[in-house]
Amino acid sequence: AGLRDQFPGHVGPKEHGVVLQSYHDILVEGVKPQLLMLLGAVALVALIAIANAAGLVLGRAAARRHEVGVRAALGADRWDLVRPLLTESLLLGLAGGAVGLALASWTLDALRAVGLSALPATHGATLEWPVLAATLLLSIVTGLAVGLVPAVAASRADVQDSLRAAGRAVAGASQRARSILVVSEVALSLVLLVGASLLIVSIGDLWRVKPGFDARDVSTFQISLSDPSYSTASAVSQFESQVSAALASEPGIRGVGTSTSLPTERGLNEWAEGLKDGKRTQTYIEARAVSGDYFGVLRIPLQRGRTFRAGDVATAPRVAVINAALAKVYWPDGSALGNQIWIDGRPAEVIGVVGDVLEYGLDQTPPRMVYLAQAQQSDGMTRAVSNWFLTSWVIKTTQPLSEPALRRIVASVDPTLPVVTVRTMTDVIGSWLSPRRFVAMLLEVFAGLALLLAAVGIYGVVAYSVNRRRREIGLRMALGASRGDVLRMVVRQGAHLAVIGAVVGGIISLAATRVLGSLLFGVSPTNPVVLLRAALTLFGVAVAACYLPAARATRVDPVEALRTE
Repeated sequence: AGLRDQFPGHVGPKEHGVVLQSYHDILVEGVKPQLLMLLGAVALVALIAIANAAGLVLGRAAARRHEVGVRAALGADRWDLVRPLLTESLLLGLAGGAVGLALASWTLDALRAVGLSALPATHGATLEWPVLAATLLLSIVTGLAVGLVPAVAASRADVQDSLRAAGRAVAGASQRARSILVVSEVALSLVLLVGASLLIVSIGDLWRVKPGFDARDVSTFQISLSDPSYSTASAVSQFESQVSAALASEPGIRGVGTSTSLPTERGLNEWAEGLKDGKRTQTYIEARAVSGDYFGVLRIPLQRGRTFRAGDVATAPRVAVINAALAKVYWPDGSALGNQIWIDGRPAEVIGVVGDVLEYGLDQTPPRMVYLAQAQQSDGMTRAVSNWFLTSWVIKTTQPLSEPALRRIVASVDPTLPVVTVRTMTDVIGSWLSPRRFVAMLLEVFAGLALLLAAVGIYGVVAYSVNRRRREIGLRMALGASRGDVLRMVVRQGAHLAVIGAVVGGIISLAATRVLGSLLFGVSPTNPVVLLRAALTLFGVAVAACYLPAARATRVDPVEALRTE
């Protein structure tokens, strides 16, 4: 209530208090959703790998059923039967964990090289002891989980049945279990593939968004003017003018402007006051102090009035250029020109209205903007802005900008000031997109791993089935089945598993991909086209994985296959 009385319009009618937030939460709020999503993707890949390992152990346990029967017949108790199988699985898990840690060290370096810093608060990511402990624990749990069920099943098997040469019931049960595991792999792979595809489509849509300015052929560089020698508005304005004039004389330079912040990067937020229904009302805005041909270089469209010119100096009446979003707040009838707006407690005449710029990002609505002439800034605001932000130059060029030439020009005006972050405006937009692109790249990698593991799983099941059905295949060929018939029969088995897995995965995807909502733009998490494309890709990989065992089945010699009958 006290704030409402002291600052009319500052506190909204539905605002009742404050929210306390920990400093740690503030630091990680920009990266936490992405990291949790990547953790989920890693968990899915791990589950697929575990399913593959479980299928491998199941097949091995089925192959060793005769050995288990002999051990049981010779007096081995259940623990004696289970222990060797569990030991093998545990060693398999530990060996995989050790190899994974070795690869993780190299992978972390590779991730830093390709853009790990794109995610905030991840620059210090290292393989510390909690990671090592978690990996060891996961390896042990995975090894035991993978080997426990086959080991217990083998120990419970009937001794007489295990000693029989055929043992078809056990083999059939093992085959069914492996088929279920493969269906699970395919389903989880589809979830990852759909998630990666959605992010890729979303990034493509973002690149096609019109940000309100033209980034083509525009280069930028930034300088910190926090030195005490630039504590006044006149000193900053004079320095900017000298550097801009030197740049404009270079060949290929068609326009130069400056701003206290670049579009899509952090800038100054302020409160503005204007007359609305005859009352001075506050509005939350973004403010930029600009100079030179800032609007012309970025081709920000002028809708009404004019932009700044050389005569807008400190001794001239204070002027401002606003964007269309702010003009609609105070002058929806289009009468903004010539009216007053108060910034930093001082009035400024509105001389122009320009188009909206997506200052907060390509997926955000444009803020209400006020552009002020740098030469007319107060000394206090100039010092504050120089301490908070880097002064940015935007340069329209017809050829690539030479970084050494930039440094030479700046040094000719003030050799003590270093030039930082020389980029193109396309790179600036790319920097805003880089966290999404990095997450999408990792999801693509995880989806590729998942597809590979699913293909290996399908190949293993089909190859195992072909090996078990050699006599059946030989009999079919002896009775007149062609190689094409055998090929289609074997491929159909793998395709059947892939279709079931795709259906299950599609249902899971419809629910799981909703967590991507905050990272998507222009595409629904349940987009049917993306889901269909991912399913067709997965089906194609599954059919390809079936081809090698299917081709091997067509080369079965009927005489050799039937000789054991």
